[in-house]
Amino acid sequence: MKKIFTISMIIFIFATCSSPAPSLLTLKFSNSEFTVNANNSFEVGIIVKNVNDLFACSMEITYDESVIDYQSGSLFKGSCWNGEVYKFERKESNKVNICVGLVNTGSFSGEGELFTLRFLALTPYETSISFENVTLIKEDGQMVSGIDAIQLRDGYVIVQ
Repeated sequence: MKKIFTISMIIFIFATCSSPAPSLLTLKFSNSEFTVNANNSFEVGIIVKNVNDLFACSMEITYDESVIDYQSGSLFKGSCWNGEVYKFERKESNKVNICVGLVNTGSFSGEGELFTLRFLALTPYETSISFENVTLIKEDGQMVSGIDAIQLRDGYVIVQ
């Protein structure tokens, strides 16, 4: 009985003294699921969580272009940026390449919307939207901390 008590006390001490798990850097869509009628446009926000010292980002957003279509020229600055931003977009087959960053010095830390995109729903069907080739950098050109373990949360689109 004494042995069980001692083991229980050791487990309790380790459980109460251990530091909390760090919050992981996360990139996600503003909604995990979008439902839209065919021939209607809809906006998709890109949200970052638990980031430190973000100066610029680049990524590819992939999708099935037979179901939804990115509307060129519809890349909008997100609410997290506190200054003038540079925006670049290039539409390719089944994806759009995006680059957004601050024009001058500064950075963003915490959680916020990086940018929004507008898509047009084409055909009643279901498809995913995903992140690929994500780069998040600090003002000095180095990757932000946590990029090697970033959580990428895909979205889902239902066209009715």
